[in-house]
Amino acid sequence: MEWMNRFIAITDVLSRADETGLGITEIAARTNLAKGTLHRILLDMVKNEIAVRDERTKRYQLGPRPMIWASRFVAGKDISAALAPFCRDLSRATHFYSYISRYTAGEVYCIYAHQPEDERRTYFVHVGQRMPVHAASAAKSILAFRRANEVSRVLKNVEYTHYTENTIDDVDELRHELARGREEHLSWCIEEMEAGVSAISAPILDTEEHATFSMSIVGNHQEIMKHKELLCDLLKDYAERASSYLQTIRPLMTLG
Repeated sequence: MEWMNRFIAITDVLSRADETGLGITEIAARTNLAKGTLHRILLDMVKNEIAVRDERTKRYQLGPRPMIWASRFVAGKDISAALAPFCRDLSRATHFYSYISRYTAGEVYCIYAHQPEDERRTYFVHVGQRMPVHAASAAKSILAFRRANEVSRVLKNVEYTHYTENTIDDVDELRHELARGREEHLSWCIEEMEAGVSAISAPILDTEEHATFSMSIVGNHQEIMKHKELLCDLLKDYAERASSYLQTIRPLMTLG
């Protein structure tokens, strides 16, 4: 499967390129592939619209086909349109940036985000972003309500990337966080991913004891802590509303 590894490596590199694209020398340096091999793969990728090449600059960018795949993945995998109103209402009630995340195949991703009109700061949470299990409250909140054997499998594969001095780097501490999240129906990220920024998440339950989604607010750490009791109450209220709605439409959905 060496060809697949090469294809994925190239696609990953192109997905992180800016609007000017990347030259073949840059791609070779970032993928550790020989230019001859790289040129042949890129030629096939361009033919299949997985990559595009600017004939003037000779630089490459991600093509339209992966974008189509991504949009189909989102359309087929989430119910963000159904849950979005609860997230928007939470954002307006709290005046904090709010978002919904989803668990799929052992990972947690943001599927919807809303920035209130009076919030001028834009946080790094965006649709499609992977939420690290050991640091993101959105991921902890969901895992707190997954089956024990499934959680154990996920935790075995955690890479404890050290984002700040507050980032959890121990599986026992992470398990403690999940247990607390299950008990309180709230999970926290207290400056664990970015200094000065904290988040709170609550599970959106698709059955009484099972979650595939979570709802979160993120913002300035001091503002979060100053209003934490009110924020927690509002977050739990809107998550419970979303849970009730989700459970009514669950027979029509495949949640995972």
